[in-house]
Amino acid sequence: MHHTPRPCSVIVGLGSHDLGVADAAAGFYLRGPAPVIVSASSPMTFAEYAASIGYDRMVIDMLVGALQRLLVHPAQGFLIEQPVPDEVTAAYERLVGAGFTSRLIP
Repeated sequence: MHHTPRPCSVIVGLGSHDLGVADAAAGFYLRGPAPVIVSASSPMTFAEYAASIGYDRMVIDMLVGALQRLLVHPAQGFLIEQPVPDEVTAAYERLVGAGFTSRLIP
C-alpha cells in the first residue's frame, strides 16, 4: 500500500490481538483523515484472554512486542508518540530480560 493517505469517511481496521492496527487507525484519526473510530472486542479479563489463546507465554510475548512498537515506531514515522509510564517501561525491560522476545523487531 504505497499511497498517500487522504481524507475519507471511514477507516476500518481489523486485527486479532496486535495493537498495531489500533495504533495505526488512531494515528490516522489524530492526523485528520478519518472522523470517528469505533473499537469493538469481547469484554474479558487478561486471564480470560490468555486462556482463550491457550498459550500464556505467547500472550506475554505479543504484549512485549506491541509495547516495543509503541516505543520505537514513532521515531520511524509509523505511529504517533504516546506517553509510556516509567513503571511500564521498567516492566517491559524486565520481561525482555526474562526472555519474552519472540515478537520483538530487530
